[in-house]
Amino acid sequence: SGIYGTVPVALLFSSMPFLAISLAAKQQNRFNSLFILLAFFMISCQGLVHIFVNVGVLPPTGLTLPLFSYGGSSLMSTMITAGLVISATKDGKE
Repeated sequence: SGIYGTVPVALLFSSMPFLAISLAAKQQNRFNSLFILLAFFMISCQGLVHIFVNVGVLPPTGLTLPLFSYGGSSLMSTMITAGLVISATKDGKE
């Protein structure tokens, strides 16, 4: 049933804040740390709103589920954000 697809997605979005905090704590630059936290916060909030809409707590908003829902501009902006986070984690060590 739908629980086999729902549980992994819910676990992914609930583990994102922990990943963000661990990545941000390793950064030397405070701006990179803040950027990583805010990028993960943006993606997590979109996921949380989408989950609340599906449960029926919030009215439909038209917001897509990051990394899963099909949408050209939404997927593109999420991938650009992910690329910027990866770049921020390198911290100029090359």
